[in-house]
Amino acid sequence: MEKKIQNYKVNYEAKAIEVKEAFARKAGVVGSDEYKEFNELRKEYSDYQIIVIKRAKSTTKKKSATLK
Repeated sequence: MEKKIQNYKVNYEAKAIEVKEAFARKAGVVGSDEYKEFNELRKEYSDYQIIVIKRAKSTTKKKSATLK
């Protein structure tokens, strides 16, 4: 069973909290809303592991504008 939220996902089976990279960056700013939310997560799930999920970059290249 997993609880999905926009910025993070709580994985109860793996005992892990998966947070998006952008959310983790914003949570690093002391006093921000994300910082407060992240600290609440850590308090509520103190024995869970925090995993930062990085966004996959696209490997497709744009086709040339001049096709023959």
